[in-house]
Amino acid sequence: MQINEYKTTNMSSRSGWIPDMICCHQTAGAASSAINWFQNSESKVSAHYLVDKKGNISNFVPLEKAAWANGTNTTDESLAYHYSKSKIEAVRERKTNANLYTVSIEFENDDTGILTEPQYQAGLWLIKHIISELKRIYDIDFIVDREHLIAHSDLNPTGRAGCPGKDFPFDRFISDLKDSSNEVVIKKPLYCVQTGLYRDIDDAVAMVDKLGRAGIAAYITDMFEN
Repeated sequence: MQINEYKTTNMSSRSGWIPDMICCHQTAGAASSAINWFQNSESKVSAHYLVDKKGNISNFVPLEKAAWANGTNTTDESLAYHYSKSKIEAVRERKTNANLYTVSIEFENDDTGILTEPQYQAGLWLIKHIISELKRIYDIDFIVDREHLIAHSDLNPTGRAGCPGKDFPFDRFISDLKDSSNEVVIKKPLYCVQTGLYRDIDDAVAMVDKLGRAGIAAYITDMFEN
């Protein structure tokens, strides 16, 4: 699946932390507005990825960097987004900014959390892609549960109580991610290439062998009369 790449300066180092949580958000508006906002250096906001209602995926921040989407405060316990207010035990125990160890995905949505089917399928593919990349880059096995596939409201249950929406399909994502037989298959058309007709069967066999050595599957289809 294609990922559209955008540039932003709204990112920072992970300061040695390894990302082991994926945090889901809603844009609360059009995807185009969020894309512009993430690219605006004055916004001080970004996400790693965005999935729009049509199923298009956009990337803003590499996984090796911290996006500015899930920040938790570490100094003032009176703030709603202080790490101690999180619903996730590991967030409370780590006592640091959650941006450092999370991957953020924005879903184009207006408060409900209900995704279109193309959007869901793209999101499922993207989460699998992220899990694969985390394994490749950091050699970690992502834990598929609600302690690791989380909501923004899990980090900030007061200030972001409605993000990514009460009907966001966490259970469906987790079920599909755990089902190893459920692969997201992007169907592409098949093309048949005819290389030529041969009078001598040995010539036809030689061509099939030559193509096979080049890694191209080929076979003799039939005999034809003039």
